[in-house]
Parts: sequence; C-alpha cells; structure tokens
Amino acid sequence: MRVLHLVLYVDASRRGQASLSAITGFAVTVTIGMALLLAGSFAGEGLRIPLWVAAAAIDYAGPAWLTRDRLRELQQVAVAHFAERYSLFVIICLGESIVAIGIGASAGGQSLSAASVTAVTLALLIAIGLWWTYFDRFATVAEERLRDHHDPVIAAADAYSYLHLAVVAGIIIFAVGARAATAHATAHLSVGARLAMCGGVATYLLAHAAFLLRMVRRIHPGELVAAGLALVVFAFSGGLPGWAAAGVLTIDLALLVGYEMIRAAKIARR
Repeated sequence: MRVLHLVLYVDASRRGQASLSAITGFAVTVTIGMALLLAGSFAGEGLRIPLWVAAAAIDYAGPAWLTRDRLRELQQVAVAHFAERYSLFVIICLGESIVAIGIGASAGGQSLSAASVTAVTLALLIAIGLWWTYFDRFATVAEERLRDHHDPVIAAADAYSYLHLAVVAGIIIFAVGARAATAHATAHLSVGARLAMCGGVATYLLAHAAFLLRMVRRIHPGELVAAGLALVVFAFSGGLPGWAAAGVLTIDLALLVGYEMIRAAKIARR
C-alpha cells in the first residue's frame, strides 16, 4: 500500500500536481519504516514489538516532522474532498460504535429488560452527542478555514491526517466500553470497561478540541471541561451498574451540547 501510495504521488508529480523532490524525501522515511515493519514480522516476539513501534513512529513522523518543509510541495489540497473524506471516517466509526452497542445488548442471548433497554438508549445518546459535537457546525467551519488557509497542506496534515487519528481512536475505545455497559447493564463495570467508555469520550473530546484549535485558532472550553468530567465519571462510577455509568456520561455530553447551543445563540445575536 505504501509503494502504491508513492506511485500515485509520482504520477501526480508527472502531471504537475506535486513536487518530485518532496516525494523523494517522503519515500526515504516510508522505506525505512516499511523495512522495520517487515523485519519485525520475521523477528522473535521480544524484538518484534520494538521494531513495529519504531516502524509506526517513523511512518507517522516522517511527513509531520522529518520532511515537513517539503510536505508543502507534496500535493495540492482538494478541500471539499479532503474534509468530506475525514468526515466519512468519523461517520463510519460512529456507525461501528452503534453496532457494538447492539452486539453488547444481545450478548449471551440475554433477554431485554428495563435496565438493558435503558443502557442501550443511553449509549446511543452518547454516540449522538459525539456526532453532534463534530457535525453540528464545526466540520463546516473547519472546511471553510482550510479553504482560506495560508498554508493549507500543513494545516490539512496536522488537523486531519494526524489529529483525526485520535478522534477516531476515541470513538473506537468508547465503543468497547459501551459494548460492555450494554452487555452488563445491571452489573458493576470493570475498571477496563469504565476506562474505555469514559476515556474514549475524553480522548475524542480532547482530540476534537485540538482539531478546532488548529483549524479555527480558538479554544473551546466546553469540550475541555466535558473531557475532564468524563474522567471524573470514570473515577467515581465504580459502584454503579452499567446503565447508570452510561447515564452519568450522557448527562456530561448533554451539558456540553446545551452549553454549545447557548454559546452559539449568543454569538449569533451579536
């Protein structure tokens, strides 16, 4: 896949849409990272993980730091397509989180009960809250800022290629915890399940706040506070059943949504 990626860049340079010198620098880090990846696949277990970690670090760090100045010459940014593509990534992950909630609700052939229905409903509301924070206004605002940005390639790389990794990771981690909460609606959740559910939401909100800071140049305190409250929910929900832990986390996101709506209304009246 990485070789095909480079071939496409070379073809783009042939058509005048990318710089061949920039591609050469990018190819060096790709080659080193992929060589470590292949070496790790043949290495023993003790050496495999360090080699793969180094491969991933070099592969991700190459465009971000090692060849950052050349990255500006690497390609032109088709803003509408670029923003839409990453929005679709978020949509796909949110859809998978809903699938995970359904799988948890049907785990072990358990019959529906008031607690399980409540847990599913609350988990779905959390997923909706995550969707709202991304798509209500900020996705469009970020796309507009990218369109007018003085350095669009670097901004796109930072905000979308990198920070969206954490956005997507937060959704996936939350899905793991939500599945456990719906599967064990009346039982106390394990530390790992609570950390996944609450920590996933916190990771998502912090990453989204960083994304907005990079694109809009504005700190959104509501998301930072909501991320902190999600970690507070993790710390103090050990004695709660799955549905109740999901309920407290739902309240956290509902407060965030309400705060952002009131804030947007005030801004619109100015």
